[in-house]
Amino acid sequence: MVTNNGYSQKNKTQSDQEVLVSKLSIEELCEKLGNKRVTILDTRPSYVFNGWDGVRGQVGGHIPGATNFSASWLREFDHEEAIRTELARLSILEEHEIVLYGEECGCVAMELRNLGYTNLKVLEGGFEAWKSADKGIVKMSNYQMLVHPIWMHALINYEQTDVSIGSDFKVFEVSWDQGEDYKNGHIPGAVHIDTNEFEEAPIWNRKSVEDIEVALLKNGITRNTMVVLYGRDITAAARIAVILKYAGVEDVRLLDGGFKAWMDAGLEIETGIVKKTPVRDFGARIPVNKDYIIDMEQAKSILTEKQGNLISIRSWAEYVGETSGYSNFYLKGRIPGSLHGQDSAAYRNVDGTMFNYELMQEEWRKYSIDEGVRNTFYCGTGWRAAETLIYADAMGWENISLYDGGWHEWSSTNVNPVEDGEPGGNTTHQCN
Repeated sequence: MVTNNGYSQKNKTQSDQEVLVSKLSIEELCEKLGNKRVTILDTRPSYVFNGWDGVRGQVGGHIPGATNFSASWLREFDHEEAIRTELARLSILEEHEIVLYGEECGCVAMELRNLGYTNLKVLEGGFEAWKSADKGIVKMSNYQMLVHPIWMHALINYEQTDVSIGSDFKVFEVSWDQGEDYKNGHIPGAVHIDTNEFEEAPIWNRKSVEDIEVALLKNGITRNTMVVLYGRDITAAARIAVILKYAGVEDVRLLDGGFKAWMDAGLEIETGIVKKTPVRDFGARIPVNKDYIIDMEQAKSILTEKQGNLISIRSWAEYVGETSGYSNFYLKGRIPGSLHGQDSAAYRNVDGTMFNYELMQEEWRKYSIDEGVRNTFYCGTGWRAAETLIYADAMGWENISLYDGGWHEWSSTNVNPVEDGEPGGNTTHQCN
């Protein structure tokens, strides 16, 4: 069973033959594609599932219709109920036939067997055989936007990556403070960014174009700088990523899973402060991508468009008006006509990496959120919605943006209407 240290040593050494009933051929799996009672389980790291080639010769991408449950996640669970909850969230059900692939699929299969799953099979030859048979693979459209620790380690050590050696790149750790945690240990070479450099009280909107340019130059960022951001809190890094893309930085990436992912990979850290290296010219007039972030009047206009969605990335309790979600502003409810897109925490795996993007899109469709229209995300002050916007961008969604002021700005403006209650049975009133 799952232990406090993740899967047991027995699980680590268990062979596929010892734990699985049988192997399934590629031809047999082809016949099962699309069967709703068959779950195809990719047990490789999420970054490989998304599209990156792995460090052990793993081929990036996944079998169409597969869901991801990485063997490495087993160490994240400290009791049986936790793993059952995650399996349910991923719709990995006991009554289904489970077809596993990946180098450590035996570890996952053993845990599933311990939990009562009986119809377990392994794909013969694994994903590499599937790709060699030219049966078709799927990758997230812009998976390179979400980097993984091994790639990042190679980058900062000028080893082989998809980035040319000598390219202008910078790594930043982002947080809402002066960086005390950063000083005690950070990715080697990373410079600290305080979010206060780019946003300001009381509404916590982005600063003026002039102030953003000053912050970019202070941090040595030009339009052509490849910027890799991470944080202890992924929403802080995403917040700055969105502002940089709005300004016009052409290559902005997030470390998927943040600082935790780096530590989980067992990579070295350094202490102290890496000094900023300023530059004199950004290389373009800011903002280059002015529609990537919108303000309140544009948000109002979206509500009147037949082909546009304003999407709340807040908890259900916030959406229906049970809580404001914040201690510094009290008004509860939602922007009238906005859709519920769930809290950003719903879009993370148990290790903090991005959730299976195909399942995310399926969930969005339940809330009438589709990529074929204009989609603008908002939350309280822009952090949670920024994370979701970056994920939508990585998925290849176009015509997307962040409503910067979000619920804080909207509810602070007395003339604005507010909805609360269940959709369809809601009440509308003025902010006051």
